[in-house]
Amino acid sequence: MTARWISGLVRARQFAEDNAKNELATAEKLASRAHARVRYNAERLESLHYAQAEENAVTFVAAAVALQAAAATHAAAAQAAAQAERAAAARRSDLTDAAISRRSAEELAERARAAERARQAALAQRAQDEIAASVFRRHNPSGTVIPGGAETPKATPTDAASVASTPTPRHSATDGYDEVSR
Repeated sequence: MTARWISGLVRARQFAEDNAKNELATAEKLASRAHARVRYNAERLESLHYAQAEENAVTFVAAAVALQAAAATHAAAAQAAAQAERAAAARRSDLTDAAISRRSAEELAERARAAERARQAALAQRAQDEIAASVFRRHNPSGTVIPGGAETPKATPTDAASVASTPTPRHSATDGYDEVSR
């Protein structure tokens, strides 16, 4: 998996999540409108119950038909509201799935970046080790191994003389040493 492929995956998952957010907002608006229709139809139905339609048979029949129609409309609105709620719940579930999917893709991208950083650090360390080995070989032509390794150089009389002739550095008061510590 290349970095370009992973970044494309993250963008696609982000797009899917944004799309799911928009669908959820639309579904919630539809559910809100459906509930408003239910409330309106309930109020209308309630107002028809209180109508005085007992003057003659024609008005009584008309009132009964209107009441039946209002009840049917209210029932249909309630059913549509329930369906809109189920659709909104499904969209919430889709949004949750899309968010989880996006986060998984982001974690994959983070792991890929961490692996790349580790690879770059290993390459840099390898280059530094090679430079250090080269410097050691240049300053130690006798072919001995690094101190602390398997082979250690044997002391020769010339080595002892060179160590003995090396002057000991004198420290001044500005070096952080005082006369007592000498």
